[in-house]
Amino acid sequence: MRLPFVAVVVASAVIATPAFAHLVEVRGGGDCQAWNAARPGKAQVLEAWVLGYLSGLSQASDHEMPAQYTAASIASWIDRYCKAKPKHPLPRAAFALSGEISLAIEAEQEKAAKAAQAAKGTDKAAPQPAATGAPGASGGTSARK
Repeated sequence: MRLPFVAVVVASAVIATPAFAHLVEVRGGGDCQAWNAARPGKAQVLEAWVLGYLSGLSQASDHEMPAQYTAASIASWIDRYCKAKPKHPLPRAAFALSGEISLAIEAEQEKAAKAAQAAKGTDKAAPQPAATGAPGASGGTSARK
């Protein structure tokens, strides 16, 4: 069973046990102030951390990262987030982006499901060939002698 990307994101943030729930500590990543200070040009380590975080979520959810999310577009998204919220930790920015990626995955899945449904509808509407070889329906001369 393939888990939705969001389910894995939420599961990566909270682990529930029968007795209690606790937050999972995310290691590394720095903060948005460090991201802002390093961008552009000196943020390779932070960029690699964000890409690794998102790749891990993608792997755990068994979903491919949508094609529109390139390394450059991910960095641009984090740029906008961190400029708006410079005091936030970088893992929070990556987590916020993972929510957007999850929505993109859901949209792709819905589009694929609609295309498959439309293809099924097309198959049903296609005219069926006339049955041949039915008894007494040869319509031609018999080869019997």
